[in-house]
Amino acid sequence: MPVRKPAQEEVENDVQEEAPTSNITLSKTKQTVELLKEKIHALEEKVESLTEERNFLRERLEDALKLKAEIPEQSKYPTTSQLESSEDTTSSDDSSSDSSEPS
Repeated sequence: MPVRKPAQEEVENDVQEEAPTSNITLSKTKQTVELLKEKIHALEEKVESLTEERNFLRERLEDALKLKAEIPEQSKYPTTSQLESSEDTTSSDDSSSDSSEPS
């Protein structure tokens, strides 16, 4: 055991001599790692949020495309209410032109 004790002391002395620089480097490295972990976490949250938004918008787009596919069939043929409103406009134009002409 006496042989090991001096070797241990040498190692401890070497560590103590290197300690201030190593501790500073280690501390900076730990800070950098923590900062990068925080950035990664923030980016993961952003990716999750954007993925949810993308999925929501995809669903809305699918709904809109389905609705658009249904509407052209209906818009080819005017509805009764559309016909009535166009007739009302035409007849009101006719009556106003009749009343403006002198008899």
